[in-house]
Amino acid sequence: MGASKKSETVKLRIDADAHELIARAADISGTSVAEFMSEAAVVLAREKLQHRRASGDSADLCDRLAAPGVARETLVRLVENQVDWID
Repeated sequence: MGASKKSETVKLRIDADAHELIARAADISGTSVAEFMSEAAVVLAREKLQHRRASGDSADLCDRLAAPGVARETLVRLVENQVDWID
């Protein structure tokens, strides 16, 4: 997370098993439990926000596809063109 100055405090209660798991992961990562949890929370938050942003884009795309279309002159001519070899 870099060497930025810490200015916020978060109080969290977790069960002993979760703490042990996190402490082991922090130990093999070479970080403190607090540092490990902070980094993990930031990664998860970014993933959630990215997913939300992607979902929003998908909803916008669906709305645009469901909207009435605009007839383009060249496409209309193409469809209206009679071709002998097409039944």
